[in-house]
Amino acid sequence: MRAVAPKVSRVAVLLQSTNPAHPSLFLRIMTAGQKARIPVVVAQAGSIEEIGREFAVITKELANGVIVLGDPLFLQEARLLADQALRHRLPSISIAREFVEAGLLASYGANLKDNFRRAATFVDRILKGAKPAEMPIEQPTRYSLVINGKTAKGLGLTLSPAIVRQAEEVIQ
Repeated sequence: MRAVAPKVSRVAVLLQSTNPAHPSLFLRIMTAGQKARIPVVVAQAGSIEEIGREFAVITKELANGVIVLGDPLFLQEARLLADQALRHRLPSISIAREFVEAGLLASYGANLKDNFRRAATFVDRILKGAKPAEMPIEQPTRYSLVINGKTAKGLGLTLSPAIVRQAEEVIQ
């Protein structure tokens, strides 16, 4: 977050209230926030209607940046999330480039296309008789940073040349 929006001093994490993975992700972000001395607040939305309300809460909590956790509801409503973040002047980051294509400021995460390709090789091996329990666990090997230049401009952010070089893509 600070790489693309250096002035962020308090971050909200928007999580989907019924996603079972989100509480543990939030705890990891809290830990990282403590190490970086960035206070982290939680915002929970379980429906489209709650998204707008939570952005009002985020602003009330004086957060000046938002991390949107990956979730099917949030991906489906990525444009709404991006509009809310921009309306509230909040730099926003998530894990998938689809969020950036919809208007969030940045994404940083495992390259999902690579993950799906690797998953296909596992499916192929299983269909040919391999036992899933005997297959190795793999970690992603490629992470992608994607930035929305138009959103950065709309937020009044100047992207450093170093972060632009690190980005896989800057969407204009």
